[in-house]
Amino acid sequence: MATTMTVSMTEPKTRDHGAQWRREWADAQKLKGPGLKGGSTFYRNIEEELDLSRQTGGGLPLHLPSHTIDFSTCDVLGLGRTGALREEFLKELDANPGFHITAGGSRLCDGTHKYHDDLEREIAELVGVESALVVHSGWTANQAIWSTVPRSGDVIVYDELMHATALAGMKVSLALEQKPFRHNDIDHFIEVLEEIKETVPLVKSGKRCVIIGVESYYSMDGDICPLRELIDAAKDIFPQGNAQFIVDEAHSFGCMGPNGLGFVNEQGLQDEVAIRMITLGKALAAAGGNPSTCSHRLKIF
Repeated sequence: MATTMTVSMTEPKTRDHGAQWRREWADAQKLKGPGLKGGSTFYRNIEEELDLSRQTGGGLPLHLPSHTIDFSTCDVLGLGRTGALREEFLKELDANPGFHITAGGSRLCDGTHKYHDDLEREIAELVGVESALVVHSGWTANQAIWSTVPRSGDVIVYDELMHATALAGMKVSLALEQKPFRHNDIDHFIEVLEEIKETVPLVKSGKRCVIIGVESYYSMDGDICPLRELIDAAKDIFPQGNAQFIVDEAHSFGCMGPNGLGFVNEQGLQDEVAIRMITLGKALAAAGGNPSTCSHRLKIF
């Protein structure tokens, strides 16, 4: 018995998942300053400033996702989409009827509650450090670290690809001398430290510190910090211990290391890093930033 088979040569139709976003983007590039001639100076000046970005295609609109595949999410493990965390969150609320929905004040006044204290103790115990401090975002955490920890007379040394949140904190730091080194370049890092040792007497004498900023995983390039080599080099140049590391673990905590505890733990360098900045809104699919430190005095500071 003969069987006849036909094959369609028509290409299957595919949905253009980016069409809506491109329309929104194109609309956001339309110049608006000229339309406000004779109007409010305040709003016209704002639109003219925005027009500078629009002229180069830099007007980025807020939009609702129209795609089915998300290549930009920070929910890298997909935990935020499972529903499991939502169930656990509601259980936690039910188990803590006295939980304060509002802060009611700054942490230094009456804004610290027992739940905050318990959470920070649990995080510190989990990470294996002396103390932890939870703030509302990774941006705030980096701001808090870099604007307060380096003191007047200290020198900040940082990888040239450090995240903008850390750089923003450095801008208001009391440590006015700040030197980048080429990305992941150990030889250039050593050159920078040697130069500081020879030109900054207070650092050379051990009275002031070099505060070194790196990321574990660099979010835009996806490469990994040679942390152990950098630490060894810093200890050789400054054997008095006045070169200290601050590691941004935003993109490694939760998805690498034993129990997801990050790159520093994976490398066994917990005792060599003064502060680790971890975020709760990426792999952990929650919200908040957390400077975890090896010292309770740093948390108070």
